[in-house]
Amino acid sequence: MTNPGTRHPFLSEFIAKSVDTATRTMTVVMSTNSLDRQGDIVDPGGLLFENFLMNPVVLWAHDMSQPPVAKVLSVKALKNRVEAVVQFADTEFAKEIFGLYANGFLHAWSIGFIPRRWERIEPSEDGPGGFHVLEAEVVELSAVPVPANPEA
Repeated sequence: MTNPGTRHPFLSEFIAKSVDTATRTMTVVMSTNSLDRQGDIVDPGGLLFENFLMNPVVLWAHDMSQPPVAKVLSVKALKNRVEAVVQFADTEFAKEIFGLYANGFLHAWSIGFIPRRWERIEPSEDGPGGFHVLEAEVVELSAVPVPANPEA
């Protein structure tokens, strides 16, 4: 692949687009098509949500051993990103995490996925190389303090 993607400057559009404290819901960016910290690019148009939507969990930091902190109510894949409407659970921990997002202490999200189709990104002077994930099954969305994709 000749164009490994670009890093976009931090834009306010990558912070939660809307927050409703009464219902503990927010619209968030799950993923973008920019180069991540591991040298990978995930194509938003190649993300498969069919199985995920049967169990649309939001975990804390990809921890599958704990109950989810929220659920995804809807997902929308756009050209350069994937947006989701997330509703946090009515548990003390989930309320704490929601408060951290609602008050601007957290902004980041991360997807857990199983790659189905990809191309290698060759190492260059700009980075060590990685993978351009063309198609992947999404298995979970995580609320995280530090994401692999700095735009998510």
